[in-house]
Amino acid sequence: MEMDEHIEPILRKYHQADFIRHVLNDWCETWLISRVKTVTDEFRAEGKGKNTEDKQAAAEYMARIRNDAYGQLDRLLTLLLQFGNHAVAPDVRNFPLTKKKETLQSYFAIQKERLDVLSISS
Repeated sequence: MEMDEHIEPILRKYHQADFIRHVLNDWCETWLISRVKTVTDEFRAEGKGKNTEDKQAAAEYMARIRNDAYGQLDRLLTLLLQFGNHAVAPDVRNFPLTKKKETLQSYFAIQKERLDVLSISS
């Protein structure tokens, strides 16, 4: 009983921190996807009226978002390697962030392809 009373506040803080991590993770991914999706949706809706300069600007905008996201993920991976729990193997520690990066790479590739198709068809 005494041990449970000692561990209970720590466990509560852990669950709260985990909940906050999930909320921020979902929000960040949703925000990023909404920014990129807006670009391709605009071109899908108005694609025939858009000129080449607008399409180039949209591609550059998507590239900037992609590079910023990758830069932040790389920065977090570096910090995790530096300050993370060294008792856990680096592959295990980095798995959530590397998985996130792979998911975003796939997403950006699909969106770039869609923008390219819209550029060709109009």
